Amino acid sequence: MAKLIVSFKGAPVAEHELRQGEMVIGRKADCDIQIDSLAVSGRHAKVATTGQICVLEDLN
Repeated sequence: MAKLIVSFKGAPVAEHELRQGEMVIGRKADCDIQIDSLAVSGRHAKVATTGQICVLEDLN
């Protein structure tokens, strides 16, 4: 299974498994993957996973 590794200054701080379909990444509580950082917008990006292919889309 694919995973998203969030890092800060080169050190991993979180790891998220990417499920099939779409997942939204951002600061807001309704995001599938929440990242608590002012560098991340409320709805920052979307990752769509189909089979073994993942596509990341910037939502800004």
